[in-house]
Amino acid sequence: MQSVLSQLSQWYESYCDGEWEHQYGISINTLDNPGWIIRVNLSYTDQESQPIATFEDHRTEHDWIVARDDHTEHGRHYYTAGGPNNLEEMIQRFLDWTNNAL
Repeated sequence: MQSVLSQLSQWYESYCDGEWEHQYGISINTLDNPGWIIRVNLSYTDQESQPIATFEDHRTEHDWIVARDDHTEHGRHYYTAGGPNNLEEMIQRFLDWTNNAL
């Protein structure tokens, strides 16, 4: 079975066409509360027009995850944030959504 990081890499690569990756893509950063934030630009992807249900699960101070639709001047994004040990879960939820969005 592939790791979630490998699956995310494959999703990203599937849209790299010499143009898309210059303006769009995935950003993964840390938060100061502490935790992670991931923004995936959905512009020109198969999921661009698919609904994203808001999700929140606050289990403990350091074990939490949220996901939502995020529109910016740079397009529509899948936005997710979570606690310091929730990065893999955040990526998995995104991948699950991409599979269900098709």
